[in-house]
Amino acid sequence: MCLCAFFPSFAPAAASPWVEVRSPHFVVVSNAGDKEARRTAIQFEQIREVFREALPNAPDHAGPAITILAAKDEATLSQLLPEMWTKGHAHPAGLFENGMSQSYIAIELDAKGPNPYATIYHEYYHSLTTPYLPDLPTWLSEGMADFFGHSEVDGRIATVGESAPELLYQLHGATLIPLETLFRVDRSSPYYNEQDKVTMFYAESWALVHYLMIGDNQAHKPMMAAYLAALDAGETEDDAAVKAFGSLKKLQNQLQDYVDRNAYYEWRYPAPPRVADSDLKERALSEADVDAYEGGFFVIRGRTEEAGTVLDRAVELDPKNARAYENLAITQFSSDQRMEALASATQAITLDPASMLARYLRAYLTFNEAPDARNPQIEDDLRKAIDGNPEFAPPYGLLSVYMAGQGEDLQQALGFAKKAIALEPGNAEYQLSEAQVLLRMRNYAEADAALTRARASAATSQQLLQADIFRSTLEQMRKEELDLASGSKRVGVGALDDDPNALEATGTVTDVSCAPKLELHMSTSKGPLTLHTGPSGDLKIEASFAIPANFTPCGLKGRRITARYKLDAASNATGTVDVLKVLDATP
Repeated sequence: MCLCAFFPSFAPAAASPWVEVRSPHFVVVSNAGDKEARRTAIQFEQIREVFREALPNAPDHAGPAITILAAKDEATLSQLLPEMWTKGHAHPAGLFENGMSQSYIAIELDAKGPNPYATIYHEYYHSLTTPYLPDLPTWLSEGMADFFGHSEVDGRIATVGESAPELLYQLHGATLIPLETLFRVDRSSPYYNEQDKVTMFYAESWALVHYLMIGDNQAHKPMMAAYLAALDAGETEDDAAVKAFGSLKKLQNQLQDYVDRNAYYEWRYPAPPRVADSDLKERALSEADVDAYEGGFFVIRGRTEEAGTVLDRAVELDPKNARAYENLAITQFSSDQRMEALASATQAITLDPASMLARYLRAYLTFNEAPDARNPQIEDDLRKAIDGNPEFAPPYGLLSVYMAGQGEDLQQALGFAKKAIALEPGNAEYQLSEAQVLLRMRNYAEADAALTRARASAATSQQLLQADIFRSTLEQMRKEELDLASGSKRVGVGALDDDPNALEATGTVTDVSCAPKLELHMSTSKGPLTLHTGPSGDLKIEASFAIPANFTPCGLKGRRITARYKLDAASNATGTVDVLKVLDATP
């Protein structure tokens, strides 16, 4: 069934023409006319500069351009965010979304109220800071995002630290969270996840940051600087707090007094210079162009069905629209249509050789089909993606892994991994890339340090598992070198070595799950068998071939293995595995 009637283009080109205005760091797509589109680009460029000025230690690179869908009215925004215009749902003034190396902002230009974009600015501030400051305590990360999120640039004046009515309402007459508790909140805490607690957590975090940043005529700012310096030096959050703030009881009383006074000052200073008119590039958009942008927004929000419908229409309207094919490739990749995604990415590159995201996606898909194979196109795509956008981190990370797998120019491969880390220090994937290269170089000490950093930055259970597998490989390589040096051959020790109930089974892996822990489904001569790792997650990997540095058991589907395991209680078909021997190099 065609879904076109249910997901119409959010603006017929003839009735409401759309324009694109490009500035140094934003792409504004709007149906409110070129003047409003240019004003929006200038506004966000100035806000970006306000935020960057507050991050003097952050690397000075541009980062990926952010696409702003600037809707002229609520009706247009509702077509971009249809689920938020259902009955009983609050209607936002906009939304910030990122994913697949892209960031989108959707805003309603005629939104009412004081600073209606505060929530968007909050998330945008996170997007600027998290890559460089990934380990900030949660209270500080959220408090700073709210503090700077309530910023405005009006003419020649920038205002930072405006008090938000919803935060003041929460704080009025409330008993504050003890600072010892506030400082220990993380993303698994009830104060971060439960509705009756999270609002107070955000309000108090904002109030404490406000007090430390500009309270009492900025008298407490040295404490904030000392706290950040202590964290940067590697001190624990508790030690940093004691060193910077002294008595937490005293700070608690001071904060309570500050909140009770309800006299929050704002920080006003000359606004950053406006972007020059010569730096704004404008063009009219076709209906296919608008569909291509809308489809990209839908797919990074996980609305792949709508994205596919809109993007299919875009390529039907304009078979030469490279952006439509690029976003269609992302949509197909997100839907696990790997071959279709590869074809769409290739078509995007044919139409626009400068499509850096399409080049990266094609290289990624090709590499993952055969991680150990030599394919010059992979390296060519990644190098051209880097040449086209030297500040796009993903191609550096993948190129380092590809080169390591080929055993070629490992020093250059290490340089690519380090460049990816410099661009996004908080991304565990790039720490893992560096570790893979270092393993190939047999630099075990630095590889171990990279794995420790990767584990600390891991955002998913699969990243944690991959770090642990690499560490197991590292330890195995170390042991083999020791064995060779001593003239002996030693088999690694597993948890079940001395267990008389340990069993072995050989078969083909039919399915793999990596979250929340590794689980393998095998087809054996005695029937199906399901194996999982134990509570510690320990797993030793052996192979009848040289194990690639980028190996992960998450990719074992289709391969033959021998597993050592112990049956779970009262089961003949499930067990806990501690050693896997991979019998074939490719599925």
